[in-house]
Amino acid sequence: MGFLVLLVFVAAIYFIPTIIALGRGKQNAVAIFALNLLLGWTFVGWVVSFVWSLTNDPVPVSILTQPVQQFGLTNVRICPHCHSSIPAEASVCRYCQRDVAALPRQLN
Repeated sequence: MGFLVLLVFVAAIYFIPTIIALGRGKQNAVAIFALNLLLGWTFVGWVVSFVWSLTNDPVPVSILTQPVQQFGLTNVRICPHCHSSIPAEASVCRYCQRDVAALPRQLN
């Protein structure tokens, strides 16, 4: 009985990174579990999975590529390369000098 308790205790310590990742609702908890399972026996693998489980997930960012009409600016759009405001009719961004796709003309 004592051996079983010790085994459960050691397994819980071994899988602390996975437990933390699941508790924090990490997007990549399965990858953390795989790293913890396969390389956790090495001290470096365990530390990497532990630190990874403690990091914050990146916040998704939405990028505007159409005219910014909600601000009352109908002749401005966002460059898909450098994310600067450029005129809607521009074919080249004046900041990064890259070609930008022309917006389709709206029929009135």
